[in-house]
Order: sequence, then C-alpha cells, then structure tokens
Amino acid sequence: ATTNPSQLLPLELVDKCIGSRIHIVMKSDKEIVGTLLGFDDF
Repeated sequence: ATTNPSQLLPLELVDKCIGSRIHIVMKSDKEIVGTLLGFDDF
C-alpha cells in the first residue's frame, strides 16, 4: 500500500509526538496537559 506523506496513520502521528508537549481536551471537557513519554501499541 502506498501512503501519502501528508496523511499519517494515527500510530505514526502518536510516534512523532512522543517527547513533545501535548494538550488533550477530553470529550467530557477535561483537559490534560503533559509530556507524552510513550504509548501502548494495541
């Protein structure tokens, strides 16, 4: 499968965000600010 460089898969997108400052707004209007250290690969 050929992937467009401008269209990242969610996993690749998260991978690029590791170590970056992130700000997450949850559906319940909760806000989470922190540094993404890693993620679980389901």
